Amino acid sequence: MNAQSRLRDKQRKWADRAGIHYDEARYVSCLKDNLFEPLNDEMRSEFEGADGGELGGKRKEGERKKMCALHSSSALCCNVFSYLRKNDLLGDFLDVCGLPVGRIASVRFEGRFRITDKHQPARFPRPANLDLVIEYPQDRDLRAVAVESKFTEPYEAHARPLRPAYLDVAELWQGLGQCRTLAAEMARGGAGFVHLDAAQLIKHILALRNNYGPRGSILLYLWYDECGDEAQLHREETDRFAATATADGVRFMSMTYQHLVPALVQRLGAAHKAYLDYLVGRYLA
Repeated sequence: MNAQSRLRDKQRKWADRAGIHYDEARYVSCLKDNLFEPLNDEMRSEFEGADGGELGGKRKEGERKKMCALHSSSALCCNVFSYLRKNDLLGDFLDVCGLPVGRIASVRFEGRFRITDKHQPARFPRPANLDLVIEYPQDRDLRAVAVESKFTEPYEAHARPLRPAYLDVAELWQGLGQCRTLAAEMARGGAGFVHLDAAQLIKHILALRNNYGPRGSILLYLWYDECGDEAQLHREETDRFAATATADGVRFMSMTYQHLVPALVQRLGAAHKAYLDYLVGRYLA
């Protein structure tokens, strides 16, 4: 059994323990069964406004809600962060990650960012989509922390490059020589990224720079670790990508959910027992 199958099987066993019904594809029939707390109107609007089909129907009539999958990374992200957001605990999350803590100006799921203002939408019709964006006041040098969340996706193959249009626009890559070299290597079929979606992360970096400037944001890659060869390759690819991004001055971090959730348990304690028990019982048991 490969890493992806093991993770999906763990989620099936959690649903069986919880008495939650799911179909053969491991999708629940009712979204609330896949979430610690139901989506409020604000969160629903944020997910519906994105183009990932998490709540279904936007790309294709009758399309199944991706967030209803037991293995959904959006459900994982939502289960961790919606409670923190509602209870004003995002400062605790930032602190346990070693990120700057201060007044938060806004928080949103499914943040959408243009790659460039000059060539949009002709060359880059689809913006970058970040799973969670925490913005600080505009008078700060650091204006945002953006989270890209992954669950089972790293254990699929991701040998896809950026479209040639990205490499054709020189001004996108000012100060990003190492990242551009990597993108060019990927376009030629090299670079050796199989489990890390490096092209997506580069797209996020370009979009965040366009919106917040070269040093105005931190991109946090938050992922679910697993055992086995695929997981080891993913760790190595993540470290290699981090070294490339850091060499260009990009503020890039990576962290596993296996590190984050225990840190939240230690920080938040008994006052938030139901939420923490849910996360541990579902994702770490």
